[in-house]
Amino acid sequence: MTNPVAPHPTRVGVLLSRSTTTGWLDWMHGEMWLFEDGILRIPVGWIQTILCVGYFFNPQKQVTRSFTADDFARLLSDRRVRWIPRDKLASAELRHTIGADELRAQLIDGQQVQLLWLQQDGAYYALQQPLWQWVGHWLTVID
Repeated sequence: MTNPVAPHPTRVGVLLSRSTTTGWLDWMHGEMWLFEDGILRIPVGWIQTILCVGYFFNPQKQVTRSFTADDFARLLSDRRVRWIPRDKLASAELRHTIGADELRAQLIDGQQVQLLWLQQDGAYYALQQPLWQWVGHWLTVID
């Protein structure tokens, strides 16, 4: 994915989901983090996926984490990590469906990023306001 334009000394992210995949054919769970300058999806690996860590995670409070510039760069070097930078986001579609919630992001360079997660994580509602601020009327919300 695209690297951030200017590295921040540290980024503080809010964990939205531990059940995030990158599509219907991707069964490995990952963490979805919301930052002021984008959305990051980090895979958790097959062991945690098999142990159903993501299925039973339902955050009762916001979990935050600081990522150093080195940590962030290391994450972005992993081809399985997805970074949706705010300044590269052209449009977004947020869907609340029966099986899972979904974000489809269109980047200005033509890339498309799909993220799916379980509804109980609450990420659908947590993403609405930031996405609206980032893309305005280019956000489609399907409830």
